[in-house]
Amino acid sequence: MGGLGYWEYDMENAHYTIVEQYYNMLSNRRLTQIRKYVKDTKGVRERLVKETNISYDTIKQCLISLIYGAGIQNKHIFINGKNEDSGIYKTIGKEASNNVHKDELWNNFVSNKIVLDLHSEIDTAYKIIKESWKESGAGIMNEERDSFVMPHHDGWVSKWEWDTKRLEQLISTDSKKMLLDYNNLQNGFDIKIKKVEMTNVISGDWTEKILTKGVVDTIV
Repeated sequence: MGGLGYWEYDMENAHYTIVEQYYNMLSNRRLTQIRKYVKDTKGVRERLVKETNISYDTIKQCLISLIYGAGIQNKHIFINGKNEDSGIYKTIGKEASNNVHKDELWNNFVSNKIVLDLHSEIDTAYKIIKESWKESGAGIMNEERDSFVMPHHDGWVSKWEWDTKRLEQLISTDSKKMLLDYNNLQNGFDIKIKKVEMTNVISGDWTEKILTKGVVDTIV
């Protein structure tokens, strides 16, 4: 989509941010390690790289898996009793040279204090947040109208260059109304939005993987 004059909008660390803020609204308590991670996401990831000898991209993927509910066991047991290597164990294993190295990296990760604290706080939060909730986007969709192109992971693509501060305010206002209607909470979500003009393909992440794996020759 590069070169079409579109703008990509991304809610920064949306999942950890919403869990931390929603938990605080419900309990009036803070999730200290999650709060530190939200405030200095890159710094925490880089510290984990140094302490675990695991690459930055793998650390990022593993921490996303944690907030999605993944455990820190190396096996996942299904309802039918079948078990297999857990998702995070497989992810870490992809950069290991052999099984001994894989177990060494795995132990580095699951014994790390930051990881243990994040996992514990996520578990604490999810015990309080018993019912599913959805990010509020009604105001943004109303604002976008025909400018909206497509959604993605935790953001969307638009034909228009919006003022991100206005979008952040819309999320705050709409989520405040949603939570007030839902269980009489008086707060909204404070989520930062970043935007990138899609002039050219951005190297790294999914674009690089698509090109190197031969799925397509070029992305336009």
